[in-house]
Amino acid sequence: MDAPAPDLAARLAAIPALADLSPACRAALAGIARPRTYRPEDAILRAGEKASSLYVLLDGRVKMQRDLANGRSVVLALFDSGEIFGTVAALGGAPCDASMVALSPSFCLEIARRDLLALLEARPALLGELLPVLARPLAECKNCIVELTCYRVETRLAHLLLKLADRLGRPAAGGTWIPIRLSRQELADMTGTTIETCIRVMSRFGKEGLIETRRDGFLLRDRRAVERLTL
Repeated sequence: MDAPAPDLAARLAAIPALADLSPACRAALAGIARPRTYRPEDAILRAGEKASSLYVLLDGRVKMQRDLANGRSVVLALFDSGEIFGTVAALGGAPCDASMVALSPSFCLEIARRDLLALLEARPALLGELLPVLARPLAECKNCIVELTCYRVETRLAHLLLKLADRLGRPAAGGTWIPIRLSRQELADMTGTTIETCIRVMSRFGKEGLIETRRDGFLLRDRRAVERLTL
């Protein structure tokens, strides 16, 4: 769905991942970006479809999910305002291996692969600025692989809770409030473990006063203790 175009270059300047780009580079990206709005549960990208664009999420929240043969959907990752998604699949022109679905009303900038490649062909000097931005998701994927293969479940869950607190958290009585509902199955899926193990570890975290699970989210009670689990 199309949306009215605000001052896109100024909005891009507020994105942490794009903050180091020159004003000219951000203006060039704004010139090829198409504003899009999505309602909750709208599919932005669908698994199996060939990716043709990458997205800058200006407002809202998006989940990466994979639909299983048994009808269940697995949440693989969450994206919030200021993040970029779809980069790897779009630049490779490959089919998406997961769907991107809006969790809340979301406002994105869509940058088509063909327009980005045409821009870089016309202005090759911009590649030096954009390459670190475009390569960052690959580094993040590598970090995820390291976490899943080298860290214990307790460490992986601690990393996830801290990441959610950094992205979404706000000060609250007794700690940091993380306003997102995630089932034990979703936490297990996002950390590469079984639901039984996730239930056991989260129960222990609760008994030790590290985290409190509520109906609408989590209260991170002892951040320092959770951080120690990641060392």
